[in-house]
Amino acid sequence: MQSSNKHLVVLTALFLALSFYPSPGVCDGFKPVRDSHGQVPKTALVETPQEALKFWSGEKVAHRTLLLISPEIGITSIKETDAALVAGIGENGNGWDGVLARPYPTLTVYPVQPFNYLYAAYAAGMIDRIYWVPPTKLSVGSEPIENFKAYLKKLYVSDADLASLKQTRDSIQVTVNGIPISIYNLKDLPKVKDEAVALIDLSFFTSLYQDEVKTPILDMFGSFIETLGSKGLHVSHVVISRSTGSGHVPLEYRFIGGYLDTFFARPESIQGGPLPEWRLREQAMYKETFFQTGDVLDLYRKAVSAAPKDASLRYALASAYFTEKDGGMMKEELDWAVYLDKGYYTAYTEFGAYFTVKGYQQASMDFLEAAVRISPDDSRTWETLCDAYKAAGEYKKLSATLEKYIAMGYDWPETEGKLAEAYEKQGMHDKAALTYEGALARIPKIDRKARLSLLLGLAKAYEGNRSIEKALKTYREAADAAEDQHMKKQIQETKIKELQEKWAPFMGVTGK
Repeated sequence: MQSSNKHLVVLTALFLALSFYPSPGVCDGFKPVRDSHGQVPKTALVETPQEALKFWSGEKVAHRTLLLISPEIGITSIKETDAALVAGIGENGNGWDGVLARPYPTLTVYPVQPFNYLYAAYAAGMIDRIYWVPPTKLSVGSEPIENFKAYLKKLYVSDADLASLKQTRDSIQVTVNGIPISIYNLKDLPKVKDEAVALIDLSFFTSLYQDEVKTPILDMFGSFIETLGSKGLHVSHVVISRSTGSGHVPLEYRFIGGYLDTFFARPESIQGGPLPEWRLREQAMYKETFFQTGDVLDLYRKAVSAAPKDASLRYALASAYFTEKDGGMMKEELDWAVYLDKGYYTAYTEFGAYFTVKGYQQASMDFLEAAVRISPDDSRTWETLCDAYKAAGEYKKLSATLEKYIAMGYDWPETEGKLAEAYEKQGMHDKAALTYEGALARIPKIDRKARLSLLLGLAKAYEGNRSIEKALKTYREAADAAEDQHMKKQIQETKIKELQEKWAPFMGVTGK
């Protein structure tokens, strides 16, 4: 699988495998992580790492040490006004919803993003220092320091802060924007004296996982929890970021969040080894490696029978039915997965896009309409739904959907052009022409490439309502805008010439 981390360049050659202490029994024999009172930490599963701030705020976390287990570290500074905004949000207020970036693209630019959320937490007084564990194979102290400096520069770390960087035998120490940061491989992590809070992003695991032959997931997970438990840390709060909605973690690995939640919140349930359904998943994933699809389906059926409320297993079973070309059962199991865990709704979009390409028009529309109902703010689903309606020739639904999408603020000329085309397909020539005109008015005339398709659409709309002189004039503008000589010739000889010949006897009479 491809790595979910697109930006981390530090220690690139080493992001191939974990080097934790070997685990003789996968999950058995580990020491649970506890807080300073001997209790299991409070645990929260979130969609994005920046949502940790909302959880910490509600839990009144203040001036704590953070254990960060992630390929990325969000320490880019934020504007003073945004820092003041974050610091002033009430502990249990709804203000966090207005500052935290969503897991999908939005028109609003939220001040707290994945690249700066830890600086925001520092500015709000939640954390005072960071112990960062990136997914490295060897001790970070043994690697070229220039690689790490290059990564920090991508985060706009100042030269003064870079000058503070020090490399020891098993660590890197640096202060960035006032935050002391200690970087370790997990096996080298020292015992943190103070009670800490932890944040784990699933991309830590997916950036290392290859397949069930090279890096079996339960062995990787077992080694992780054994090593972490051996450190004797006191952790009061744990945030687990699934990061699937943003695309940083493939949806099929969302289940790792559940494994981590079990380890931290219910460690007694796996003290004797993995849960039965975990073993069944392990076997199924191994069979998938060798494309033994029938066995995979059977194993996931058994796993769902063992844990019918596990959304991740329902999703895995849906995928297995899909591989076996059983669309009815696939949809049924996927519906269950989304019902149990809304975060799986992005599978509706993925399957919808797939069915659109394959020509299964009704299926694609059903999936995408469901996705829009579940997450109406995700622009990606709206765009994919519009593609499905267009492919199906459902232009009435397409225009209605585009009108809603534009009303949400996505009123780009390109989108207006798609709406104009939908009107034109319905024979609404005047409405199409007005919409094309509005879109063209927002594009500079020097941007010929962006204007070309809109001009061709507008000319066709004029032709449809028999404004022939306007149509000819617009086709000529389109020919002038065409940079490709073949396209230019085609417009001149096909569109303009044919239109002139057709309407020659009536020019000046019928033309508006």
